[in-house]
Amino acid sequence: MDSRRDRDYSDYRFTTREREALRNRMSRRDYESLPPGLQKKVARGGKLPPGWQKKLQKGQRLPDDLYYNGQRLPVYDDIRHIDGVTDVIIDNEVVRVIDATQTIIDVFGIR
Repeated sequence: MDSRRDRDYSDYRFTTREREALRNRMSRRDYESLPPGLQKKVARGGKLPPGWQKKLQKGQRLPDDLYYNGQRLPVYDDIRHIDGVTDVIIDNEVVRVIDATQTIIDVFGIR
C-alpha cells in the first residue's frame, strides 16, 4: 500500500542536530500560539491540561485552530524545509505537520 496513511514519515522527523540547533536558538523565547485562557495559565506557571498535551502526539491530527493560527517556525539555514510540511510552535513545543492532512509527524520540547 502506498497511501499517505500507511506511509512512513521517519525521514521527515527532526534530526538530533536540528533539535539541538532549535533548542539553542529558541530556548529563551516565549510563544503565544495558545488560546488566550491557556496563555494566561501557562504565563502564571501553570501546566497545560492533559487533554491538550494529547493533541500534540505523533499520528494525531493537529486541530484547525492550532494549525492555522499557531506560530510558524522561523526559517533557519540549518533546519530542513520540506515541501508539504509545516513546523508550528505551540507552548514551547515544535510540531512538524503534514499540510494535506494536518497529521503530526514529529513533536519535541524546546526547553
